Amino acid sequence: MPLVATLATLAGGAWAYYQFVLGGLSDWMVNLEVATDVLPYGKDTRLLVVHVKSKNPRPIELDVDKSNGSFTLTVRSVPDGLKPNSTITTDDGNLLATRDLMPDDGYLFLPDAEFDDVVGVIVPTGATVAISARLSRGDDEVVADRFVRVQ
Repeated sequence: MPLVATLATLAGGAWAYYQFVLGGLSDWMVNLEVATDVLPYGKDTRLLVVHVKSKNPRPIELDVDKSNGSFTLTVRSVPDGLKPNSTITTDDGNLLATRDLMPDDGYLFLPDAEFDDVVGVIVPTGATVAISARLSRGDDEVVADRFVRVQ
């Protein structure tokens, strides 16, 4: 019987070592996804509906609030007239809209928790926009970007 107890203790220690050191259980991660819908709005404008979907895939709670992080959405216009083979990022172009997605009381991401923050932006018909969602906590950041042509 002492051998079984010793083996159980060693197995428990190995599991804890794997979870916290090798598996990174103390690390945080949120999966971000940006999805869009374009709806009619005015004669020469459209309502760009931006869904910022966030999910905590880790088996731990994650608490993010304004004291230790930020959660923002940025929409920029893509400049016209770029030459072939030009490169741009979602940080280039004129700022059309920015939105703080962090609630006043922050987010508590429980294990497997999912959220869908929705923001509408009025944009000119035919515009190409760059969308960036950024969730930061301390010095770490998760970013989801997307380019969309508004028809």
